[in-house]
Amino acid sequence: MNKHIHKISVLAFAISMFSTPMLAAAASTINVIDPAELVADGAGVLLSFEITCDPSFGPGSHMFGSAQLVQRSGNKVNSAYNFTSSDALNCDGTPQVFQILMTGSGKIFHKGLAAVQVQTYINDPSFSMSESAQVTEEIQIVK
Repeated sequence: MNKHIHKISVLAFAISMFSTPMLAAAASTINVIDPAELVADGAGVLLSFEITCDPSFGPGSHMFGSAQLVQRSGNKVNSAYNFTSSDALNCDGTPQVFQILMTGSGKIFHKGLAAVQVQTYINDPSFSMSESAQVTEEIQIVK
């Protein structure tokens, strides 16, 4: 009798695990577009990145993205942080380009190397599936 109850419990647990919403199996990707563009005489950098999201998310998906840019100038560091979002992400497996204006913390940016980190969170239109992606790269800032 105990073995029979144990088997039923295990079966119920397995069924509940497979019926629970889970993260999407296919992963979205982020690609930072290199180079980035210096704007307003160094007051900011226009950073572009591509997102290719899982087609199972479909049209009208939601994207929340953030970026951090860090550049060394002599013995000082200039950094910027900003975010973007979209409620019209068309997840069809093709890359979509987004731009974020990165403005510094009082110092100017200049042409040259910088480190950038971009992170995104993507949800399908009903918010039943979600996933995140992150990339850290060294990029070139040009005029």
